[in-house]
Amino acid sequence: MGICQGTRSPSNKQQENKQNHPQEEKQKTENLVPNQIDPILLQQIEQLPIIFSLSFDKDGQNLILATERDLSIFKYQNGQFQLQINKKEQATAIVLSKKVDWFAYSAHQEGLKCCIKKNDNYWETSDAERYVGQYIFCLVLNNDENELISAVEDYGIYFWNVNCLDNKIKQSNIRLLLNNITTLCLNPSENLLVSSTYSSIIMLWGKFENNKWERMYDLEPPLKFNQARSISFITDDTLVLQDYQIDYVYVYKLLDGIFVIAQTIESQNKYCKNTFMNVSGGFPKIYNKKRKLLYLRHQSQIKFFTQQNNNLLFQQIPDYIQFDDFKVYNLVMSDNGKFLAVCGFMDKMLIYQLIMD
Repeated sequence: MGICQGTRSPSNKQQENKQNHPQEEKQKTENLVPNQIDPILLQQIEQLPIIFSLSFDKDGQNLILATERDLSIFKYQNGQFQLQINKKEQATAIVLSKKVDWFAYSAHQEGLKCCIKKNDNYWETSDAERYVGQYIFCLVLNNDENELISAVEDYGIYFWNVNCLDNKIKQSNIRLLLNNITTLCLNPSENLLVSSTYSSIIMLWGKFENNKWERMYDLEPPLKFNQARSISFITDDTLVLQDYQIDYVYVYKLLDGIFVIAQTIESQNKYCKNTFMNVSGGFPKIYNKKRKLLYLRHQSQIKFFTQQNNNLLFQQIPDYIQFDDFKVYNLVMSDNGKFLAVCGFMDKMLIYQLIMD
């Protein structure tokens, strides 16, 4: 795949074998795209600290919060998410396995740690792996789940060797030294990495021979752009960027070897003139791959956008969630599209069950 004119293209990972019935699989996938969403409020959890990161596990049965005060694990049982484990240490970023009950997180005062579930009441925590730098605001796990990539706020991008079953993590010798990294994302083939900084630079990295990463080029920023709050690859040739201060979302597509803006989604809503919420990035999850669903937060509203009929441009669903006395700081949807967790800034957390048709 050509990426940048006049440069080498990164090596593509071999594609896995497709199913024997591609038409049936295609139809099955298309049927998962919702035309309407009915959100049902399951519960409300009060008086939470600042939540830096939150994520559901692979089955949507556990919800893990990384906060300024603790690391909390909520388990879904009897129709609600109930607090199961609470570790008193500040955590700023988390990433969960899609294969086993395992996750990694940044313990700010100690380093990077990982946890594996031993039983319903006990998660075993590894020793901390130290790193140079301060906050980690974003963690990305590769598909094989043997490599972890972290955005360290003041020292750049670090790579880590991971063994989920042994619950071990160790820093590798790969490091991309840059200042003020806020968020990053891998493409599905894992040969491209996009990152953003506080200085509004959006960088594209390519993976070449011997697993060497090289900076390829910087994406052209939008005219009204401050910095990326979140970046999500949709496909190898499509990525979505949500701005930090301005209420716009930008869809980039690969055209003649360069990512260019193909669609601008204005996310300001009629109920609130000023939708700006000052946050620090590190929230990469704004897209649900199974449902082909983009979900965006606003100060008092959540909107949903879908891709219909394999059209990679997004169309808004009429259904949305409106809040009268609540400002959204962060949110995450379970991979199966069943649950949506929404939190405020030093405020409550709302958990919805989503009925999609």
